[in-house]
Amino acid sequence: MYENIRLETSRLLLRPVSPDDLFTVYAYSSDVEHVKYMKYYPDESIEVCRDFLMQSCKEWKKTFPRYYVFAVIQNSKHIGEVSVYAEDEAFTIGELGWIIHRDYCKKGYASEATQALFSFCQDILHLNKITACCDSRNSASIKIIKTLGMTLKEKDIPRKYLKRHETAFEIRAEKILR
Repeated sequence: MYENIRLETSRLLLRPVSPDDLFTVYAYSSDVEHVKYMKYYPDESIEVCRDFLMQSCKEWKKTFPRYYVFAVIQNSKHIGEVSVYAEDEAFTIGELGWIIHRDYCKKGYASEATQALFSFCQDILHLNKITACCDSRNSASIKIIKTLGMTLKEKDIPRKYLKRHETAFEIRAEKILR
């Protein structure tokens, strides 16, 4: 239903991820230092990354997807992704996520792409609320949360990194849309 959707900003195009994105996704998702504050990364192998992309592509084709993963394109180059995942059965609440390749960080691309995703959640999916969470040490993601006008709801929540056997703390924020 949504697999042909395109979201555009002044500098970016957001489109559904595709199998053709494998090597660019793997470039940022396997960068151990860059993804150190992300729960489900790093990808241990290109096969894990391929499985994620294939599942994401299948999800786009469903009548009622449970999540949407957009590739972030800047000047025809795939530089990252933004996503929204259902938090409840009726998909009235969505959790936002984002990652931008380290070479494109600190240029406002994550905020710009996430703002476009926010509009998609509000205008197309008609969500009632969006949420986001991040490691409390991740100042860049905290800045994006603030840019979106989200309200801090919880902090110092234990966050387990299973791949690293580490526990840290996360913050959670939300914004009521309806």
